[in-house]
Amino acid sequence: MRRMPAVIIALAVLAASSVSCAEEALTDAKRADIERLLQMTDALKIGQMFASTATRQFEQTLRKLRPDIPAELFGMVREEVQKTVDESMVAKGGLIDQLIPLYHRYFSHDDIKAMIAFYSTPVGQKTISLMPQMAQDSVALGQQWAQRMRPVLEQRIKARFKQRGIDI
Repeated sequence: MRRMPAVIIALAVLAASSVSCAEEALTDAKRADIERLLQMTDALKIGQMFASTATRQFEQTLRKLRPDIPAELFGMVREEVQKTVDESMVAKGGLIDQLIPLYHRYFSHDDIKAMIAFYSTPVGQKTISLMPQMAQDSVALGQQWAQRMRPVLEQRIKARFKQRGIDI
């Protein structure tokens, strides 16, 4: 718990420094450091993980709709999706090219260098190794939470409508 104020202060400093990032030029050095940060953090693997999840969901739906499709064709679907995603990430105008301006907009070059320094530490490496699973778990938790919220929201909205004399 003692680390929490330090984390909050660090985030506040980072937020304050990122306000002026739009004024900073995207130099070749900053671009290279952003690319290095993306590689260090396995940012593209997170994209691949989501592609894999989407592929599994697509397969499940397709299997229900078309149980006659041979199982080996689903392996082909996975291969094609993965190949396409991989190519798209590194292609001109692909995901990396789209992420670089985003990182540039929100982080100064000093911020990027600080993140590279952090991710070079043991706790930074641990964070990187846990990011994909944490992202996947977070999505699952978010979906479960949304499912639990749906009936509550429906009930509250119905009550508000009822106050206005409308039954839904």
